[in-house]
Amino acid sequence: MMAALRAGARKRRAWWVACIALAVVAPVLPVVGVAATSATAQASRVPGARTEFTQQRNVTGAGNGYLTSVSCPAISFCAAIDDGRAAVIYNGSGWSKPQLIDPQSFLVSVSCPAANFCVAVDFNGQAVTYNGKTWSAPVTVDPGAFFEIVSCASATFCVASEGAQVVTFNGTTWSAPLTVDAGNDMDVLSCPSNSYCLGADRQGNTLTFNGSGWSTPEAGAPTWLNSVSCPAANFCAAVTALGTAATYQAGHWSAPVTVDQDQPIGGV
Repeated sequence: MMAALRAGARKRRAWWVACIALAVVAPVLPVVGVAATSATAQASRVPGARTEFTQQRNVTGAGNGYLTSVSCPAISFCAAIDDGRAAVIYNGSGWSKPQLIDPQSFLVSVSCPAANFCVAVDFNGQAVTYNGKTWSAPVTVDPGAFFEIVSCASATFCVASEGAQVVTFNGTTWSAPLTVDAGNDMDVLSCPSNSYCLGADRQGNTLTFNGSGWSTPEAGAPTWLNSVSCPAANFCAAVTALGTAATYQAGHWSAPVTVDQDQPIGGV
């Protein structure tokens, strides 16, 4: 059962929700299923997920896919992507019409550290960037790679995970893939600053980035993680497909606590 749960989660991402230092959210629009959200983290559509997660199809009535990721660095700006290869922008009062930004593949994750900069990645090793006005053409970062998630602390620091490897964006170019979690998949990732990221894999290993390199995977994280969000280097929260949540402080995870009995939690 859990294998099927996880397979479904990896096949199609549904909606991202995250923590920022100031908990501000975009107003809920008068359209059924449009969620109020803040910055960046990950959620998955899995069996038993709330109905609202499956009603995100038409933010503006013109979408052609399910929304898979959203990032909001401010109350007047959000960017969301769908699995129909399009993006929508929230300007503080309403959402734009979907714009096709990745004709060749399916978008999986977006991260916007500021209103004038976003990065979105897809299932085919490509990335697109937003400059506050327009989206770039897709750039091949790692041909054939299956990106899981991207997290940007600033316009000069983003990390995207592709299974056991990560690639880093410095504001101009992407690095070559670096293996950081051999034999496993880094499923969740959050980078609150240029000098700190936390990632974890499905086997319960944690990895951290300190500004110059990645730590060795260390056991102790909850298994079946769906999402992690770190508003700062000294605190992260994570949720799982088992309906549990845990926090990470001072290099240690708390014991998972059931917060939604018998229901997978998609994002934090």
